[in-house]
Amino acid sequence: MFLFNKCEVYMGHSFEESVKVRNLLTAHDIPYQIKVRSHQGQWTGRGAVRSFTGNTVGNLEQDLQTAIYVKKADYEKAMHLIQQED
Repeated sequence: MFLFNKCEVYMGHSFEESVKVRNLLTAHDIPYQIKVRSHQGQWTGRGAVRSFTGNTVGNLEQDLQTAIYVKKADYEKAMHLIQQED
């Protein structure tokens, strides 16, 4: 969608918060991009984290980190809307 022309408006572990941000952006016709990272796949030098812990995670929400990006042109509007919701 937008490779280098993006700014981060949300980064966190809360699924509920990321849904609120996405719904807010959608309601105001602001296109966004989501990236979800799992810390289980991180390389430690001796292997991935999941090779030591297995595929079981105590708290899946804490394992997944969500980042939401918008176009640079929409950044200020998006941040203003998000801050108003808090």
